[in-house]
Amino acid sequence: MSSIADLLRYENLTGVFAEVKSGIPQMIPSAFFNVTDRVSGELATWFTEEGQRQAARYTPLGVKARERELIGLDKKVAACIHAFESVVIRGVNLLSITAPSSTARDVMGNAEIARQLRHLKVIFENLRTSAWLQALAQGNIWFGADGHFLPTNAGAVVNIDYGIPNANMSWDFSDVKAGVDSAKKDCVQNTGYVLTEAFYGSLIQDQIAADAVVFDLIKRNPTYNEAFTATGRLPNGLFGLNWHYVGDAFYLTDENTVHQFFDDDQITLTPDPSGEWRGFVEGSDATVSSVDVNSVEGNSFTEAAGMYAFGKFEHNPASLTLFAGDTMLPLIRVPKVVYSNHGMGS
Repeated sequence: MSSIADLLRYENLTGVFAEVKSGIPQMIPSAFFNVTDRVSGELATWFTEEGQRQAARYTPLGVKARERELIGLDKKVAACIHAFESVVIRGVNLLSITAPSSTARDVMGNAEIARQLRHLKVIFENLRTSAWLQALAQGNIWFGADGHFLPTNAGAVVNIDYGIPNANMSWDFSDVKAGVDSAKKDCVQNTGYVLTEAFYGSLIQDQIAADAVVFDLIKRNPTYNEAFTATGRLPNGLFGLNWHYVGDAFYLTDENTVHQFFDDDQITLTPDPSGEWRGFVEGSDATVSSVDVNSVEGNSFTEAAGMYAFGKFEHNPASLTLFAGDTMLPLIRVPKVVYSNHGMGS
């Protein structure tokens, strides 16, 4: 068996941390979390653009190239979202990890580390998901002084503004189908991107089902009907969109009260997340690369990108502290491709 010092090394514990399955449901497509950029430290720099909607112009063979203006770019700089949490293992569980005397105790010690890492993995994956949800619902991400998300910028100590135009964030979805059709047309004409994803609250499907023509379409289409009947959710393909129900997504405010990311009557449209309109940055933090169980001086340090984990012993009282962290930031590179508003009568 490896020594406890080896077990607590950044490379080993981070590897275990990465392999742990959190078990939380995925509310938004996994492609939103595909890492596109890595930076050293916490500062992320990116360029927002308007997209490309023009075609190359006809030029007679042998004639000088037609000069084209540069696509408008706007440089943005923001600090990545950083989180750092810890849990402490004491008592018999600590003995199982540090001095296994039998196969059963060895298994129990390894299981305890895996269990604690799983709980840590959940909160960090929740953070990544929540950051995207607030970005898509509000066009901003706000944090209060105690590290919780905020529903508005009031009292925010962190404000990440993606620059989505007000017209896009107040799109008319009072008639959902008409709103979707107009947003899809506007997006293609202004950015060249096709809207394919819809994120919606609990009342949107009720409003759509209340439209006799649309509901008849759902009933007559076997695929739509089966999906709607089995799940009670809007079927993928309706209006040419993939539908993602996010009505149950919530966070705790500074007052420790539950707040939904999406209002019940809210809908947000985006293109396919595999496109270049979005990104995901992982920043880095200093972490302990090797652990000396007897002294701080024996420790060494390294740079960790994205999620990481390491462990450290304390002697008074005897305990093992598992640390985990993450440095990341969702990016919206083409702000004009996001369309959102409240559906009912907005």
